[in-house]
Amino acid sequence: MHSPPDVATLAIASLATALVLIIFTIPLTTLTSTARTLGAGPGAQAWILSAMSVGAAAALLGSGVIGDDFGRRRTFVAGAVVLALASALGALAPNALLLIMARIVQGLGGGAILACGLGLIGQAYPGVVLARATGIWAAALGAGVAVGPIVSAALDSLAGWRLVYWFSALAAAVFAAVGRALLAEARTSNPRQIDIAGTLLLGFGMAALLAGLTESRTGWDQPSVYVLFIGAVLLLAGFAAVERRLASPMLDLSLFRRGDFVAATIAALASGAGVLSIMSLIPFILQRAMGLDIVLGSIMLLA
Repeated sequence: MHSPPDVATLAIASLATALVLIIFTIPLTTLTSTARTLGAGPGAQAWILSAMSVGAAAALLGSGVIGDDFGRRRTFVAGAVVLALASALGALAPNALLLIMARIVQGLGGGAILACGLGLIGQAYPGVVLARATGIWAAALGAGVAVGPIVSAALDSLAGWRLVYWFSALAAAVFAAVGRALLAEARTSNPRQIDIAGTLLLGFGMAALLAGLTESRTGWDQPSVYVLFIGAVLLLAGFAAVERRLASPMLDLSLFRRGDFVAATIAALASGAGVLSIMSLIPFILQRAMGLDIVLGSIMLLA
């Protein structure tokens, strides 16, 4: 049996995780109306779709390390505040550029919630019960992806795409307040010095890689695509070099010598890429090619 604080930790971390994935899926069913309002062309639309991924890639590992050392609750709450402010900025965005910037910052806040939410669960549920708790967290992850397009489509149909961002801002603010009030602070028993160089190199390297992939959606004949890819390779190579020289690296590169770790990583990458590819393509086929209503299209996407 677990005390109420443990239940609260699991509920808050899981529901906040679902919210992050709901926010991640916003453009899947609102991009058409968003692009029409902001006059966003194909390139800007690609960035609206992908910008939150760039922010999350830059924040996930670094925010996890910061949470371990300075407090997972503190980092979780800070992530929720950032997510709320970025969502409000998205709701007020007068042009595509500002919305893209807001989506990147949403990714930064969401990355902190994902990393530290799971860490808080691990602290509250030690031993064999951790498997069930993390299973609930993983189910919330999938639920956010599943219901996100439906929620976004319904709110868009009700009062426009800006309402979706206002809803996100309010929900994130609620999680920031509830998390601050109910979550117990948790940090590692062996704090490490923050790997600033590694955090920056990994964050910018992943951001450059995803930015290059985003730019390539509008054509491989652009010099910016190759500049971003080359920059990503150099930054990630620099990250690997830095991590090898540290006694307590942010990421232990020796893990990549283990077959089970590599296999699990490749499987997770393939699964995520496949799901996101399908989810990015189907709504536009249903809406733009087949002329379906966005709510009906989002329900078909759920199936």
